[in-house]
Amino acid sequence: MTFILGLIFLIFTIGGLDVLKSYRHFSRKELKARSLKGDPLATKLFQVATYQNSLEMLMYFFIAVSFTVTFFIFNSQMPSWLSFIFLFLLILVSFVWMPNLKASYFGIKTAKVLSGPISFVLDYVHPFLNNLTLFLKANFRKNDHIYDLKDLKNRLVDISKDQRTSINVEQVKLLENMVDGLSLEVKEIATPWHKLKHLYVDDTVGPIVLNELHKQGQKIVPVLNDKKDKELLGLINIERFDVNKDSSVKSKLERPIFYINENATLIDAFLTFSETNYAAFVVIDDNQKNVGVLTLGNLMERITKGLAFEENAEEIKENEAIS
Repeated sequence: MTFILGLIFLIFTIGGLDVLKSYRHFSRKELKARSLKGDPLATKLFQVATYQNSLEMLMYFFIAVSFTVTFFIFNSQMPSWLSFIFLFLLILVSFVWMPNLKASYFGIKTAKVLSGPISFVLDYVHPFLNNLTLFLKANFRKNDHIYDLKDLKNRLVDISKDQRTSINVEQVKLLENMVDGLSLEVKEIATPWHKLKHLYVDDTVGPIVLNELHKQGQKIVPVLNDKKDKELLGLINIERFDVNKDSSVKSKLERPIFYINENATLIDAFLTFSETNYAAFVVIDDNQKNVGVLTLGNLMERITKGLAFEENAEEIKENEAIS
């Protein structure tokens, strides 16, 4: 009975690797495109593949547990030398030979069947697993670089203190902000979705609504289909609204909608703004869920952060000296 249990966990180990490989077999873009065309297999696989890091962490955890249980069961049923040979061959097959093979028919079908349960689990553990993956990558990734962004920032500080430099305080601050921005991600400066006021396509906008939006500093407003399905139809720019001519939301709807991933860097964002020549993007997560809005104003505000304050501070000092 114990030997049969060991075989079951052995199948779980190999099966887990085959299923993980099946989710990697197709690119996410391909799965999404096929899913939109109604392909049932792609729909199921895309449901799970969007979790990326969390999916791999969950599957590797399952594989590690299955492999560990298999090891202890067979080790208790066989002589040590035979158990060692068996598990050595298992490691070669599972982690060397299998990853180099194409996804099997069995693996793809199993991945499709398990998509529902795996997606259900990932819905709950995704935030934890994703943060854990990012932490591990940040702290255990080998870094062979001699210089990093901190060195560049420190160099800017040294230059600003050098009496021979012609770079003023505002210029140094601007450069420091730009260096800091290189390590930032879009989600850190975008306006969160839950903080945005939304309008519906059949709404009309009057002076009261415009005044409210101006007060909270929101220039870009997402437009939803209705209160039931809340499908995003487009964006409107309230600075282009003239209630005296036409106050309907539908008439000011701007399409197409441009998207950017929340994990994209600010450099990616600047390049995207440059390529599209559009000043607002809907920020999405790895599951294609809307999580915020990024505007060119968000980027410029981050890059120029603190400049006005320092300038005012110097003016105050000069005025105090004069008086």
